[in-house]
Amino acid sequence: VGQAMSKVSSSNNPMSPTIRKDQQFPTFTRRKCVALLFWVWTEVVMMVK
Repeated sequence: VGQAMSKVSSSNNPMSPTIRKDQQFPTFTRRKCVALLFWVWTEVVMMVK
């Protein structure tokens, strides 16, 4: 998921400042990806129930 997001952001921005941000704050981006996956998982669980 993180790789796809970075690819999309880099394609949108030719300068690709997001990649530099990822290098500076890898834990922050990882936490964002985990939160996104957790939110998607909870949404799926609610739909199943």
